[in-house]
Amino acid sequence: MTENLDYLSDLGVSAVCLAPIFSSPMVDFGYDIDNYIDIDPTFGTLKDFERLVEKAKRLGIKVILDFVPNHTSKQHEWFLKSREREEPYTDYYVWRDSPRRSTSTRPPNNWV
Repeated sequence: MTENLDYLSDLGVSAVCLAPIFSSPMVDFGYDIDNYIDIDPTFGTLKDFERLVEKAKRLGIKVILDFVPNHTSKQHEWFLKSREREEPYTDYYVWRDSPRRSTSTRPPNNWV
């Protein structure tokens, strides 16, 4: 992406919007984040991201990051600890008994 910023600038692009770039098992198009401080290797490294932002800033292009803090991957550390009822993570997620019907996928436990 960084190498295309000059071209985008020449087109008059003033902002780019990136889908989630954080570490993810990619079950949900990257929205199932398992670590909010790591860049998924699919998209490069933190240094690559920093270079992208620096160059975009020099060219007057804003970088918008799709950041979704209200849910995580079932592989996220907090989810795993909450599932094991480890404090203080117990109430980080909504848990309830599963419905009696085995075919039900009713939320909020349809992720397990």
